[in-house]
Amino acid sequence: MDLRHHLSPIGLLPPVDGGWPTTARHWSPYATTLQDFVRLTDYSVERCEILRGFFALRRELKRRGLKGIQWVDGSFLEHEDRRGRPPGDLDVVTWLEKPDSAMDDWPDQVLSGLPPGNAAKSEFHCDIYFDLCTPGGFVPPNRAAYWLGLFGHTRAGEWKGFFQVSLDDDEDAVLLGE
Repeated sequence: MDLRHHLSPIGLLPPVDGGWPTTARHWSPYATTLQDFVRLTDYSVERCEILRGFFALRRELKRRGLKGIQWVDGSFLEHEDRRGRPPGDLDVVTWLEKPDSAMDDWPDQVLSGLPPGNAAKSEFHCDIYFDLCTPGGFVPPNRAAYWLGLFGHTRAGEWKGFFQVSLDDDEDAVLLGE
């Protein structure tokens, strides 16, 4: 989905893209392929470095056998911040699919050793968060409302949209030439 023609002057994605507002594909988070996400956002050296960190995070999550979807957002999805600087990171919520056989402490076990929140910036150039979804990517409404409220606005309070990419695809290897 190419939303470039809908971007605001500072590069914000609209929360609704102008299509029929009750059709899911016309509102945020916009489900997209990893390749299209990269194509829309990799237009500077700084952004390419952040994307390399994002790919490293995805590689680590896949190495741990995790499946799910990721919501990606933050100043990374704007042309530049209010002071004219490039973004410093990418905000990522990974919605993990809990396997049927998993115990209640499953997330803590599989995520052990990953730095939380913005402590991940030095390693992955991402501010990372985790939440749980059902197999197939159903996001519980109360958790979705929380993240939509947080990710759906700039710090200045402007409405904005963001992207959803699958963690389950093999696009990473193709994009990295592996």
